[in-house]
Amino acid sequence: MPSYDVVLSVLSERGAWWSSFRQKTHAITQTPIEELTSFAARAYTSSDPAVLGTLATAYARSLDKDRDIYAMVDSLIVSDLTYAATQEGLECLILLAKSYTDIGQPQRAWLTWRKGMAIAQLMVRVAAPVRFCSH
Repeated sequence: MPSYDVVLSVLSERGAWWSSFRQKTHAITQTPIEELTSFAARAYTSSDPAVLGTLATAYARSLDKDRDIYAMVDSLIVSDLTYAATQEGLECLILLAKSYTDIGQPQRAWLTWRKGMAIAQLMVRVAAPVRFCSH
């Protein structure tokens, strides 16, 4: 990642899309919607790989280039269940899939959305108690 000042400058100038994205993903965390600059300040020093992956994807999306960053986030975060199977990981995955869609890479977008659906289903199954019917 570039310096904090560079990241913040790019996100401040070109991050108008963030508000719409956060409103759409608000249901995942049920937390107040965080402004992009506040998220960037928190995420830049975070030790959570999924949060850093979201920041890296937001930065690349705001630049509208550096698509190598998308591939890096895909291989390091989205492809690792330890990181992807969390609320933060799903948010990162959603942003990455949306970014792939917006840059005209439907196959990568579809594979990422499919992976997200599978992870979400696994998370629900793990969290839900197993009930057996006895007749």
